[in-house]
Amino acid sequence: MDYGLDVSYHMVWLGVEKTKAVIHGDHSSLFDQLRWYWDAVMRYSLGSYVNIDYDARSQQFCRFFASFATCISGFNSCRPLLFLDKTFLKGKYKGQLLEAMAKDGNNGPFPIAFAIVDLETTTNWSWFLHEHGKIIDGKRQITFISDCNLGLLKVMPKVFLSAHHDYCLQHLKSNLRDQIKGIDNGFRDHLVSSLGDCAYKPTVLEFHEKLAKLKDESKQRAHNFFKQLASEHWAKFILQLIVVS
Repeated sequence: MDYGLDVSYHMVWLGVEKTKAVIHGDHSSLFDQLRWYWDAVMRYSLGSYVNIDYDARSQQFCRFFASFATCISGFNSCRPLLFLDKTFLKGKYKGQLLEAMAKDGNNGPFPIAFAIVDLETTTNWSWFLHEHGKIIDGKRQITFISDCNLGLLKVMPKVFLSAHHDYCLQHLKSNLRDQIKGIDNGFRDHLVSSLGDCAYKPTVLEFHEKLAKLKDESKQRAHNFFKQLASEHWAKFILQLIVVS
């Protein structure tokens, strides 16, 4: 209105969409270019692995997996820890990005593989892990670290029979914070901090003593949180934190 124009929301939205298409390209055509991208990576980055999964009947895109040669070979020089997580994609067709990260010698993130899928489901995690099994060295025993995703809990033992699967401490603390909403913020921060203290206790005895105290302090507020956590998935990681930090 400052310029004497009365433009509808719909017209502004169309203008923004056309501008995005000019800058970033049309989303539909970009999906078509995945086949060109697959060919370029496999031709010029020898040792890489890319897989495009699509519906054979409709010829529509389903999933995309990629791991580059430098990432595959670089993981052999990293500790045998793989961190699994996902994030949301914000493009026109949404979807989610699944990723596997390691830690380099300076404790920095080292990307290993990623996949584009429609949703975070057990089926998609299973596909991602099966694809991942084609690129990692089977001679080392891998420890996977993730949030408490139920799909991963079901799939992991079926795909990697000898691998360990442990929970990420940061996710545990976030989940505990969500479980005890509605209480004094200072007390909630204390309980979350106490969970972190449990993780860094140097002995199993001290860990259980601290955990028992935490459960007593939280009373019934976090009962379901602790009940749903299988100790074999997070006690081992607690001990590993002392080693890898």
